[in-house]
Amino acid sequence: LFVAAAGNDGINTDFAPHFPSSFNLDNIIAVTATDNNDQLAWFASFGPATVDLAAPGDYVFSTYKLFGGSLDDYAWLSGTSMSTPHVSAAAALLRAANGACTAAQVKTRIRGTATDLGSLGEDSTFGTGLINPVLAGTICP
Repeated sequence: LFVAAAGNDGINTDFAPHFPSSFNLDNIIAVTATDNNDQLAWFASFGPATVDLAAPGDYVFSTYKLFGGSLDDYAWLSGTSMSTPHVSAAAALLRAANGACTAAQVKTRIRGTATDLGSLGEDSTFGTGLINPVLAGTICP
């Protein structure tokens, strides 16, 4: 299973693909970012056919390597690359709890248990949901 960030260009990736997240493969989960109000983050790319779900990605407290420095630090960061680890962790926990899960089953379970946010972004047909690790649980479909 490959969990990929959808991109930070604020565009519909159905029309302007972002790779590798836009590859139409069963083992890829494309993730966009939401803000603290569970709305599409201002920078986040979207697409009803190319983005699978959303996860928190605006102002996420994360590890950060200081430029030119030798010390690691922490910083508030934003981007779909901040959203992707939430989904990767849920997938890893689901797979660890049930080693028989295939990549496609993990993807189906995570997408199928996402919290419906209705329409995100400018595209009224964008029907992705917000990752819900609790509902994803430990059972494959």
